[in-house]
Amino acid sequence: MTTDEQRIRATTAVWHAHAVLPADTTAPRAARRMVTSVLVAWGCSEQVELAELVANELVVEATSAAPEDGLIELHLSAEDGSILIAVTDDRAPADTPCPAEPAFFLVDRIADAWGVEPLGVGRRVWARIDMTDPGPPEETAG
Repeated sequence: MTTDEQRIRATTAVWHAHAVLPADTTAPRAARRMVTSVLVAWGCSEQVELAELVANELVVEATSAAPEDGLIELHLSAEDGSILIAVTDDRAPADTPCPAEPAFFLVDRIADAWGVEPLGVGRRVWARIDMTDPGPPEETAG
């Protein structure tokens, strides 16, 4: 399958994957492995490195303030030419940080869009990575 065929396949299908992870130091590695295996299976290999980095940052941040025996959920989906990575944790609402905190610096730089949604208990942090090829850079008159 060519890269263009993979891109078309990835932009026209809807896929979802979900994992529940312990909110401990093993979670980031498990999240990166899941992202890699799922995106490769979906034909989205070109986005693996960026998606791994985003997932890692979201999971590290979620585990840093989660209860000792807490769980986090990692959700991946590919639809309409983008990959959505979301992490849900069960921290106390008062512990929900502001999106401007340093933990989100890399996510802000890499993702095409991202946000934080408070839940009844915990919150959901999501990031979207577009799969569309922007094409060659435009030349500027010099």
